Amino acid sequence: MLAYVSVFACKRLDSLRGLSFLPYLTEVRASHTRIQHVDALQNCPTLESLSVRMCGELTSLEGLVGLRHLKVLDAYCTGIVNVDGVRGCTALETINVNNCSELTSLDGLSRLVRLKTLDASCTNIDGVGSLKHCATLERINVNHCKNVSSLNGLSQLPCLQYVHASETGISSLDALRGCQMLESVEVRGCRALTSLSGLSELQCLVAVDAAGSGITDIKSLQSCPALMVVDVDSCDRLTSLKGLSGLRRLKQVYACSTAITNVDDLQGCTALESLSVSECRNLTSLSGLLGLQNLRSVYAVNTGLTTVEPLLHCPALDTVLVDHDQLPGVDALKKRDNMTVAFSTEWSNGNSVVSDAI
Repeated sequence: MLAYVSVFACKRLDSLRGLSFLPYLTEVRASHTRIQHVDALQNCPTLESLSVRMCGELTSLEGLVGLRHLKVLDAYCTGIVNVDGVRGCTALETINVNNCSELTSLDGLSRLVRLKTLDASCTNIDGVGSLKHCATLERINVNHCKNVSSLNGLSQLPCLQYVHASETGISSLDALRGCQMLESVEVRGCRALTSLSGLSELQCLVAVDAAGSGITDIKSLQSCPALMVVDVDSCDRLTSLKGLSGLRRLKQVYACSTAITNVDDLQGCTALESLSVSECRNLTSLSGLLGLQNLRSVYAVNTGLTTVEPLLHCPALDTVLVDHDQLPGVDALKKRDNMTVAFSTEWSNGNSVVSDAI
């Protein structure tokens, strides 16, 4: 009763003939082979897991049609042009088609009502509309899908928790408004994206990574009480951190290379532990950090700061990176026990303590 077959990295293998009609076969690993199709598996009714990673000559999944017990499919970096072959695989929970550069559509997934995890990053798909009926979907990754200009199709998916759509052409997050279980959103490098308004009032949202995007403000985050991490590094149009005020669970803020002038909106962020504002040339004051009891690290190289005295009122602080030792407040910080104060010259020379902290 053969249940598991691995022909991993059998470079001369060009067919799975021989696996047909194995009634108890549950798992096949055929990664890094030269197979061109999976037709031999169509008569393996108990198959639950299939890996065909790095099978560059594989262009079709048609042999999987109707395999009603298949739960996991890993087709990373194959030559498939569509996913029509899994239409009848109603038990599918996890699909990886990352780096399938010939893949242009997810239409074959439209009725997979148990699908939980989908990685379609680095493909040529043009949208995620086919997923609108995938009510159990929890995670989706479409990073580096340049043809994706909208997240329509994800609206109101009740179980969706993680959305990764970095380096795509999306211009709005409005499709996420009804995703009440959403915990993490990653939209790094989405230059067409100018607003985070689609994230407002998401009560479970814990992390937002919009680094390098085109956003001009983060006011919509004000109504996301569970937020713990916000990354807006390199958002050069961002002039204010307004929207973070009063987020009492916020622990980490990354706002390097932005146009902010102050951090006053962090005053009510009582759980804040780490702040990165290096390369914020317009930043002239850290007074918004005054008295933050849990703040441990501040990275503020190449800014317009003229003093770090507000940091003297942050009792948990143990790491500070600033431009030079002549700033008022630096000497007092250096006298503290277990305090690391470093300067931009040391940082650029690879100071190990600071490099590790960053």
